[in-house]
Amino acid sequence: MLYNLSANTHVPRIVITMALLAMVLLTITASIYLALRRKTVYLVDYACFRPSFNLRCPKATFLEHAHLSSLLDDSTVNFIGNVLKRSGMSDETCVPPVLHYIEPYCGLYEARAEAESIVFSVTDDLLAKTCINRDAIGVLITTSSIFCPIPSIADMIVNRYKLRGDLRVMNLSGMACSASMTVVGLASNMLQVMPWGSHALIVSTETTGPGHYQGNTRSMQLPNILFRIGGVAKLLSTSSSKARFELAHVTRIITAANNSAYRCAYQEED
Repeated sequence: MLYNLSANTHVPRIVITMALLAMVLLTITASIYLALRRKTVYLVDYACFRPSFNLRCPKATFLEHAHLSSLLDDSTVNFIGNVLKRSGMSDETCVPPVLHYIEPYCGLYEARAEAESIVFSVTDDLLAKTCINRDAIGVLITTSSIFCPIPSIADMIVNRYKLRGDLRVMNLSGMACSASMTVVGLASNMLQVMPWGSHALIVSTETTGPGHYQGNTRSMQLPNILFRIGGVAKLLSTSSSKARFELAHVTRIITAANNSAYRCAYQEED
């Protein structure tokens, strides 16, 4: 038996209109969801500073320099020796060129040279690893707690690599070791409001030359003994292409309201 429904079947216009409206609403809802959804952030790659061999400072050399210093008394030298024994540092650690002298001197020129040798080295290595076009970098954040020159370390990088003019630039200082973690969360938040696939370059270092202490207060001697030259560059992106790691979450707790935490790293004159 054959049926001819063409003459009797009629879809009301209101049904077609409602179907179209449903499709439009679904498209709008999906677009809003994709726009407001937090983007996943990835670590594309990173590069650590590799100092030259002539900057190596064995523990015996460090202690000998303390013995030869006319500014340190015997009790301070003994303290330095005891901390070195318990520090766990190897004899392959390195210090900046200015700290290889007796007595060390670090002016603005020396501090700037130390900072440039680190940040340019790690940035060169990172750009070579990732082969990224420099114009693809939309965010640049640098961290250095003690040394905060003018122009800033961030401006040094922009000038050397001729980064684009609409780059978002931040330079963090005075935050000690916490800055390296804080800057990851900051870069992640900035990437959320930028187009998908944007890149953020992070360069972190701590120049030890300007903070070198030549007195006998033991708490102030600890950074001299334990801190060494170093730095790192990281490239974050919301694109998973060529990424090595995915950022799961960042949690930061501010303890500066507590006086003991506030004073745990405190810069002052002797």
